[in-house]
Amino acid sequence: MSWVRTFEDVLVGIALLNLTISVVIVRSESLTVPQKLAQVLIVWLIPPLGGMLIGMFMWTQRGRAPATGYRPIPHESTRHIEEAVNHAAPPAWYPDNSS
Repeated sequence: MSWVRTFEDVLVGIALLNLTISVVIVRSESLTVPQKLAQVLIVWLIPPLGGMLIGMFMWTQRGRAPATGYRPIPHESTRHIEEAVNHAAPPAWYPDNSS
């Protein structure tokens, strides 16, 4: 096997890795559109390191990353927000000027 064939095989492998990671990024529901665009650009502009780094990041974040873009998450309670908004303000404190 010549070094040219080996080099071609490496390039095909990098392209397949980048394509796979790009699909994972685009299909992710936990990223906003600008985040997806930036990550896909990193994958294709800095190969093969970009694909490996973003791929490892996506792999470690699967299933744990909260959705972004301010979409409501059905299983999360908003009670803590309601309590903070409706909580009475603490009493005003005025320094003692009697001394």
